[in-house]
Amino acid sequence: KLNEGLAILQRTGEFERIYRKWFGHVDPLPGYTALDVAIAIATGLALACAIAVWAGLRQRKLCKRIAAQSEALRSSEERYRGLFEASQEGFLLLAPTGGEPPDFLVEQSNHAAQRLIVAAPEKASGIRLSQAVPGGPAWSARLHAAISHGGDPVFEYAIPPGRWLRVSASRIGPRVLVVLSDLTDARRAAEQLHLREQQLKQTQKLEALGTLAGGVAHDFNNILTSILGNTDIAGLDLPPGSSLHGELDEIRPASRRAPHLVRQILTYTRHAEPRREIVPLTPLVEECLRFLRATVRSSIDIRHRRDETAPRIEGDPTQDQQVLMKLFTNALHT
Repeated sequence: KLNEGLAILQRTGEFERIYRKWFGHVDPLPGYTALDVAIAIATGLALACAIAVWAGLRQRKLCKRIAAQSEALRSSEERYRGLFEASQEGFLLLAPTGGEPPDFLVEQSNHAAQRLIVAAPEKASGIRLSQAVPGGPAWSARLHAAISHGGDPVFEYAIPPGRWLRVSASRIGPRVLVVLSDLTDARRAAEQLHLREQQLKQTQKLEALGTLAGGVAHDFNNILTSILGNTDIAGLDLPPGSSLHGELDEIRPASRRAPHLVRQILTYTRHAEPRREIVPLTPLVEECLRFLRATVRSSIDIRHRRDETAPRIEGDPTQDQQVLMKLFTNALHT
């Protein structure tokens, strides 16, 4: 049946028409000549070349711009690194690790920070803050409280042994930047200043005491003169051999020694040079022993061997007596 159909198409001439339609020559651009096609192709090629040249120039310009930006970025990074490393302030770039207790991972640290707090500078980066710093867990907890909501971002912290730091913490995205300042010298200077202030106050008190002592010295000497005068009069009124003569004899040297004590107070409070003179040692010892015998318990036996060859000494008699009394008192207590 297919062959019969083809034969019918061939006899009627329909087959030839269909063949030419599908397999015969067909003008691809009807209405255009070959010159028009060539011009169109040349125009397209020229436009493509122009676009290619423009793209090449733009790509070259972009490459130069990228290279310049890369150089600027490298220079900026070098400057940042130089400032970061050369700064006298310590810088720590930390990353919170999460969990409890709170801790941080040391991502970057400069030499100043390593010198101030880090126990092992060569292993500062890449380890936990609690392991890098003396007293690390407490340090991490205090730093976590500083960067938390409502915390104080600036605080002072003591790092053993005896180092004080001013800590300033701020967030940079998910990380924390910590700036450290050494306050040790400032704290010591403040302590020295406080000590000097206390010494100045003490000096002012001594000067006030000296002024007071100088004001009453004259009246005190008048009182001592009256005591000595009445002691002598009382000795004249007593019959010979009276036991009160011994007590009066103790009053006289003590009253004569009192002006020396006033003068010594004036010497200390006014920062004057003490009065030095050549003093025989034996009378000083005997006077101290007489005073001790009158004050110590009767069960204590004081024996004194006088040495006529005892040398003389140079000093303030009142201060010398104080030294001797201190030695005798210590001996009584042993």
